[in-house]
Amino acid sequence: MVLQREQPLRIWGKALPGQKVTVAFDHKIISVNVNADSLWRVSFPKQIATTKPRSVTIICGKEKVELRNILIGDIWVCSGQSNMEWPMAKEAHFGDELKNTNQPLIRFVNPPPAGRYVYGVAYTDSLNKRLNRNDFYQWNGWQSCDSNSVKDMSAVAYYFAKSIVAKENIPIGLINLSIGGAPIETFISREALQNSPQFVAKVQGNWLENEALPQWVRQRGNENVGNNAAEDDLGPNHAYKPGFAFEAGIKPLLSLAVKGVIWYQGESNSLEAARVAEYQDLQRLLIAD
Repeated sequence: MVLQREQPLRIWGKALPGQKVTVAFDHKIISVNVNADSLWRVSFPKQIATTKPRSVTIICGKEKVELRNILIGDIWVCSGQSNMEWPMAKEAHFGDELKNTNQPLIRFVNPPPAGRYVYGVAYTDSLNKRLNRNDFYQWNGWQSCDSNSVKDMSAVAYYFAKSIVAKENIPIGLINLSIGGAPIETFISREALQNSPQFVAKVQGNWLENEALPQWVRQRGNENVGNNAAEDDLGPNHAYKPGFAFEAGIKPLLSLAVKGVIWYQGESNSLEAARVAEYQDLQRLLIAD
């Protein structure tokens, strides 16, 4: 993996309340007792970028976990819709670029969201079961960039990372949360939308029938999950539901220090004049959130 340089290095997890957890990193050892809510967290001093692999060792009771091959550099969250999602294997110049894709300083997490490339049909039972915060993204761990692993990775994100590595020679970590067809509203927390007088209407009632949301997006949602029982007061869960991608993808990362976000989205919010007119303010809300 890559961990963020020049920021406190936070490591956290879950264990039985009251147990002692000991974490070793860079010749420093920190011990902490697990909280009553089963969570524990330690913080190491900020680190400079390095291409020398590091390790983290975590011990709790008789359990020992060692994370190896950790680089310190910059982490970028990559999100948006199909323009960001578009994989290297389908990129027009992939054949020419293939010889350059062995990039050991580029690492990425590329979890496929439930329903990727499934349009115009009702979801299967297996897809419907994944429409919850914990299972929506299939968190498949960090990968090193090479000619095989890069095939499914965002082409925009790959070229972005490659250009930084070439100029700065520092490790780059990419976390790809993009979803084809997704509107901006799914990446904004429900709380932020509720607290906005301008956009509170987007989180009132069943989202599949809410005219404050893009019509095309609601059509796609109805095709996939329109017959599902309501998951909550906003209706069935889906990748396009307001706040859903935030809960499933952004919120689990909030303890992780990152360099920034690259964003490539907008088409799903561009098909009606009212949606176009509000987009600038919605993007400001996304950034503030």
